[in-house]
Amino acid sequence: MTTTGMPPAEARALRADLRDFYDDYAVCLDEEDLGRWTTFFTDDGIYRVTSRENHAAGLPLCAIECVGMPMIRDRVAAIEARLEAWPGLALAGGAYRGVGIPDCIRSGEAAAERVAATTLARAVAGA
Repeated sequence: MTTTGMPPAEARALRADLRDFYDDYAVCLDEEDLGRWTTFFTDDGIYRVTSRENHAAGLPLCAIECVGMPMIRDRVAAIEARLEAWPGLALAGGAYRGVGIPDCIRSGEAAAERVAATTLARAVAGA
């Protein structure tokens, strides 16, 4: 996106709006609020998770593809249902909470804490 030709004040406002949007998106993922996550997509939005190698090679194959809001909501519902069925299961990694190395580390640490808490609760309940 370019702001060339836009009045400076309008360009600054647009950049600020985009920063706010990305900040809100990141907070939503950090808080693992998958229900709110769907609100960042338009009704005809497409969500794809593609490996870096496939993207670099121009290959269209992706691990996950949701076309339109109904598919995106179905994906979230399926993820949440599986997590409820497996209390010791936690999701981590670039497909869920940011793709940078620090994001993945935080995601892994948070997942480990959730699994440890569940394991401890089960051990205490069984004692």
